Amino acid sequence: MGLRQRRCTRSGLLFNNPFVETIRERSITDDEKWREWTVLFAQDATKHGDEEMSYLRTAFSSFDDFAKAIELLRSSAFEARSNKRWSSKFVFPFGPDAMFEDLRIDSGGASNDRRFFARTGELLYLMLSRASRGPELGTQLSQRLFNRAAPMNRLVRALQGEPQLASNARDVGHLPPESHPRFDQLCEDWLAILAKDMPIYDALEHLIASAGLNLLLYFLEQAKAQTGDADPVEFVCEIVSKERTKIRALSGDSYQLNQGLSLKASDAWRCTRRQMWILAGAMT
Repeated sequence: MGLRQRRCTRSGLLFNNPFVETIRERSITDDEKWREWTVLFAQDATKHGDEEMSYLRTAFSSFDDFAKAIELLRSSAFEARSNKRWSSKFVFPFGPDAMFEDLRIDSGGASNDRRFFARTGELLYLMLSRASRGPELGTQLSQRLFNRAAPMNRLVRALQGEPQLASNARDVGHLPPESHPRFDQLCEDWLAILAKDMPIYDALEHLIASAGLNLLLYFLEQAKAQTGDADPVEFVCEIVSKERTKIRALSGDSYQLNQGLSLKASDAWRCTRRQMWILAGAMT
């Protein structure tokens, strides 16, 4: 567990700041642009660290530079044009200062309700940290992905001002196995990708695909183990065509079978628990 960066101010500047472009285009002095923007931004301020924004004039040489920085970082955002609340939108992970929590912000304060960014990331972290080569992977990621001196990371940091840490620590999710072949396979995949001669931001796309595949396999493998099914996980993949083929039919059956594994695993677990309760009652 550890303290998390909330960065409400940065989220507000990037995704709850609709008038910055309009003010940038106005034929008024730089001082007037800053003054007009400050008044408008204060009207929608959350009062969670965004009451005093004068530091931005020190961080940026002009209002136009500030507006260009906002535009550049917004262009990297995930689902920037979606109808998600502004505190649940994220920029590309240029570095540690570009990473922050999914928050709910209302009159009661700011809270991490996991509405959009749920627990899959925590599970991925636990799996990688328990892999036999986990420390080696951690060093690689720290050196290549968490570079605070990277230009884009410094730009993101300039928007934030003072750090905004959560007031309390939070335990990460629960993962029973201390080790597992799937954890090691995932870690090996990531190390192999990072060993390739490609920029880290290009490698991220492949790291994400690998994470998704290995998480899916882990879920299905665990479900099969719970039901006593020793057969390996199978996927029948089709090549999309206009006509219905036998491969498409097999692919549909494979999808339905894998979709039902979690339910079967839950039923098997409940049945086992019920038998244990009955046995415990008989023994007493």
